[in-house]
Amino acid sequence: MNLEREKGTETEQINLGNHAISSGTYIVSITLETGEKILTKSVKVQLVK
Repeated sequence: MNLEREKGTETEQINLGNHAISSGTYIVSITLETGEKILTKSVKVQLVK
């Protein structure tokens, strides 16, 4: 996903139930571009079907 949003707090829920994705551990990366700064945060998530 590559989305641009207005400033403020955002929540995004992703439903992976309809996708052919196996149970396991995944890395989710979020990048914020704020003017001259680029902030990246990666988190480990576990998908259990």
